[in-house]
Parts: sequence; C-alpha cells; structure tokens
Amino acid sequence: MEINQAIADRQAPPPFVSQGPDMVTTIDDALYEETPTMLVCVAGSRRVTPYHVDWYVNRDNVKVLGLRNFRVDPPQDICCIPPA
Repeated sequence: MEINQAIADRQAPPPFVSQGPDMVTTIDDALYEETPTMLVCVAGSRRVTPYHVDWYVNRDNVKVLGLRNFRVDPPQDICCIPPA
C-alpha cells in the first residue's frame, strides 16, 4: 500500500522519504495547554511546548516501524489576545 496517499476521507500523512532501508517523515508540532501565567493578557494565556519526532517504517519489513529522534523544546507562555 502506498503510504503517501489519503485513505477514504482522511488526510494524507506528511510525505515519507527514503532514508537508508527506511521510509521516514518528520513531525514538527506543538502541545497547547491552558495555563495561569504572569503575562498580562486580555483573553488568557496558553503554554506552548513544541516537539519534533521522526516516524519510520522499514521498506523490507513493514512490521519494523516506530518513532525516533524525539525532541521536546522548552515550553513558552503566550497570550491568546495580547492587551491593546
């Protein structure tokens, strides 16, 4: 099965590229949490924690798959709506 295609009504995963014996895609995303903070904000604040991880699958044995190179960046507090 082609791993870079959408299935039914689901969005296609990020494109996988060949790296040695594996097909790999890097996910760059962030976790957003509501949090009290010392920031002066009109509509509250959120804590943002960026993360990065590689998904991989072996081309010769698709049962060999997983995550690697997981990295979490330091969290930052941000204003949802900063004061005018």
